Amino acid sequence: MTMTRFSLRALTFLLVMLGHSLHALAADDLAPGKQAALLLRVLPYDRNFSKRVEEAVTVVVVYRERNLKSETYGIDVTMALKDIARTAQLRDLPVRVLRIGYSSPEEFEAAMAQQRVAALYVCPGLSDVIESISEISRRYKILSFSGREGDIREDISIGLLRRGARPAIVVNLSTAMAEGADLEPELLALSEILR
Repeated sequence: MTMTRFSLRALTFLLVMLGHSLHALAADDLAPGKQAALLLRVLPYDRNFSKRVEEAVTVVVVYRERNLKSETYGIDVTMALKDIARTAQLRDLPVRVLRIGYSSPEEFEAAMAQQRVAALYVCPGLSDVIESISEISRRYKILSFSGREGDIREDISIGLLRRGARPAIVVNLSTAMAEGADLEPELLALSEILR
C-alpha cells in the first residue's frame, strides 16, 4: 500500500474511525497504535516533507533510559510504527523506525546528527528535557510529535491526543515552523492550533 498525502475526507475518516474503537485506549492517552497511524498520516501534510527524507522516511522514537514506563511506551510505539511500515510507504518511500534512548543532550544530538530524521516521537518520562529535545529538533529540522498535551505546550510540534472519545491533532504552530514545517491548510483545518 502506498500512502500519499491524504485528502481532507480521508484524514477526517481516520480521525472518526480511531475515535470509535475505545476499548484499546489508555486512561489518558490515545493508544500507541493509534498515535503511530496518525503520525504517519500527518507527516506527508508538510510541504517540506521532501527536504526531510532521502531514501527512506526515518522516524525516531525517543524514550528515557532506565525509566520503565518510558521504555515500555517506546517499545509499544516503535512496534506499532514498524507494523504499519511493513505494508506502507510515504510518497513511495519506505518507512524506517528507530528507537533511541535519551541519556544526555550530547549523546542524543550525536544520534540525531548521524542520520536524516523526518520525525521524532517523544515518549513519556522526558518532560524535564523537552527544551533540550526541542532545540535539537529545531537545529536538525526534525518534526516532533508527542501524545501528551503538556509536551506540545512546551515546544513539541504536533500532539496526537484524545479529546473525550475522539482522537485529536494539536499543532504548536510556532514550534512546527521553527522545525522547518510548512503544514498544509487541510491538516490545519482538522487541528487545534496553538500559536
